[in-house]
Amino acid sequence: MVFLLTSLKIYYIFYSNLPALPEPQEDESAIVKTERLRHEKNEILCRGYILNALTSRFYDIFSKLKSPKEIWAALETYYKQEKSGSNLFLALKIFEYEITNNMSIMD
Repeated sequence: MVFLLTSLKIYYIFYSNLPALPEPQEDESAIVKTERLRHEKNEILCRGYILNALTSRFYDIFSKLKSPKEIWAALETYYKQEKSGSNLFLALKIFEYEITNNMSIMD
């Protein structure tokens, strides 16, 4: 997903040091208006691409979130917890392993 968003040049939305755009004002320049519209369009596209890549079960859960940053953070949290849980399960299986005299090592 990161590759797709990078190739579409919209991954910049997830940068933590990206300054927030100021609130729209009547006397702002055309450059600021154009930048604001581009940023809003890219946020919508990014959110759509992320949701499009999800399965139906995850889509129903994450479609309620409005910001692509929120969706990305929630997905990262979910998969990190899943990975740590599976790593813990594997570690426990290793600690439970014991050698008995009546079984061959090959089994």
